[in-house]
Amino acid sequence: METAEVIRRWQAGPGPQQIAQGTGLSRNTVRKYLAAARAMGIAKDGPPPGEEQISLLVVIGQSGP
Repeated sequence: METAEVIRRWQAGPGPQQIAQGTGLSRNTVRKYLAAARAMGIAKDGPPPGEEQISLLVVIGQSGP
């Protein structure tokens, strides 16, 4: 559930670098998740993503760059 954790942390305030440090993911991976989330309409100050959105983000995270 690293994808959900990245989004949760992002919506709580930290930027990509802090999220990467806190999760052990690379900054590029965090940025990829956040770009995909924004493209899906997930906002930093919006409601948490639903299960379907998280599932789509997981697929994106497993795919190549």
